[in-house]
Amino acid sequence: MLLGIFVILLIFNMLRGLGKLRSMGISIEPVIIASKIGLSRAFAIVDAYPGRLIQAYNALACSLWAYKIALTYEPNGKVFVKFYMPYNNNEVLNKFLTKMQKLRLIKRYKLYEVHEELYCLRVNRKYVDANKLLTLPWNEWYEHIVHNRFSAIENVLPINILKSPIFTQEADNIDIKIIERLQINAFKTYVELGKELKLSPTTIRHHYIKHVTSKGITVKYVPRIMLFHQSYSKILVGTLSFTSERTMLSFLNTL
Repeated sequence: MLLGIFVILLIFNMLRGLGKLRSMGISIEPVIIASKIGLSRAFAIVDAYPGRLIQAYNALACSLWAYKIALTYEPNGKVFVKFYMPYNNNEVLNKFLTKMQKLRLIKRYKLYEVHEELYCLRVNRKYVDANKLLTLPWNEWYEHIVHNRFSAIENVLPINILKSPIFTQEADNIDIKIIERLQINAFKTYVELGKELKLSPTTIRHHYIKHVTSKGITVKYVPRIMLFHQSYSKILVGTLSFTSERTMLSFLNTL
């Protein structure tokens, strides 16, 4: 009897904790296999004209394919954008960005097709002490990179990670509508989704289980979080060049 009461109290506290996290704005988002819905990923670094940074940012943010976007004022105005674009057709984005050049919103841009995306949105309590200070073991991580053996990479990442996947369209119109709403709020029930899409909960459940998950369109969910408040956080974006494909994969493994 006491054990049953303890379990009930534990579940109640967990639910209350989750409710508090949701009220703070923390949510979850599905990890989507882009090729399953006819899309591939791209990343762009855009240089804006002086005085046109915010206009360029707003124009990019309103584009159909933009997914995540950030800007920096220093040393000169740059916008960083992650796009989803039609599979094997980066001309769509090139034409769009070239048009923005002609409108003198942006001076230049570099567009990179992303062959693989590793999801590593993680936090670790051992790096944060009682005073809420973050301490990261950079030397330990660096030594791990230096001493990582190339022969170990097959155990984690396959050599063919850079090869484009064979495209197969797995999703239909209803699947896309469900995914679209799950990206906004993944806590919605079949009933709530059905009301929004004017479909029965049974239909929503069938498409979610038989299509979205069974066909591997979404593979898991990850929390959308920031360890510190956005007002005193920075997003750092960089590009790295490697001497060979194997050294790049070795580096990825150590991360």
